[in-house]
Amino acid sequence: ARATRIFVDSSEEFCDRMEKEITPDQNVFEILWTYVVQTNADMLYGEGENAGRIVCKTIDSINKDGLFAPQVREAGDDLRVVLDKSYLERKANPERFEGEDSLFEEFFKLSGGKADEEMLQGLQQFMLTLQLAANGNQLVTIRWLMSHVYADPAILEGVRGEVLAKIAEKGEGTTIRDLKLDDLLDLTLTNACITEAVRLHSDIPSKLTLRQAEEDMEFQGYQIPKGSTIFLYADAVHKDDKYFPDASGFCPHRYTNKETFNKMQMDREIVTFGHGRKRCTGELHARAQITALLASFVLRFDMTLETDSPGNKMP
Repeated sequence: ARATRIFVDSSEEFCDRMEKEITPDQNVFEILWTYVVQTNADMLYGEGENAGRIVCKTIDSINKDGLFAPQVREAGDDLRVVLDKSYLERKANPERFEGEDSLFEEFFKLSGGKADEEMLQGLQQFMLTLQLAANGNQLVTIRWLMSHVYADPAILEGVRGEVLAKIAEKGEGTTIRDLKLDDLLDLTLTNACITEAVRLHSDIPSKLTLRQAEEDMEFQGYQIPKGSTIFLYADAVHKDDKYFPDASGFCPHRYTNKETFNKMQMDREIVTFGHGRKRCTGELHARAQITALLASFVLRFDMTLETDSPGNKMP
């Protein structure tokens, strides 16, 4: 419940800021990524203003200078200082953080306030890995999602319509801030748009789906010894017209029928968030955050995808 509250409040606050500060010539995507980073920092670190700023700096350095830039190491050192300070504050004033639903507070409780340097270093590395992984995937998805939705007037109006219908269904005086997790997941077309954006543009399904053969087996004449690493190239299916007619096109209506969508998942035709025991544990996190943002954004803004770059290249 707290996570959803963070997402809906953050999305509305981001749109409030956009209405006051954005100018017609600005690229919304250049502003959007700081919102995603800070929101995820709030989820992980609790009072994450400093941590969010450091992770923003880290991602900016990676984008400009690569993963091994000196600034990335410096940002990691800065984050360690912030985490150490926050841990000591929690030991000195535990009542101040009582009821905080963050990963950092859970770590503090599990460690009983007695974490040593090795444990704190492991936490820092784990938290930064989660932050970079979540931000990278969500930023790619949100950028393409908004581009596709705003490129198709019918889809844009469909998303707007179901958000307004959900708000009306909840009763007079309801706003985006009043929506719960079930409400966000019940936005069928909006969630279908997320699925389609991930199918078309995410690198994760095609690069990280690895399994190990538990016994000797044969597949289409090929012998696969026990212990072999099997690489599932999901994009070969996701981009195949046999399973997805007009596979290169953005068509979220492929998934708006619940029974059809469930069958596609059971048959492994669509594995945008993985499958089975290895399914992405952050799927609900991602869907709630992205759905809340898109719902807030479409009700407030029109956006053109025209740019000044040659060939209308997206900055």
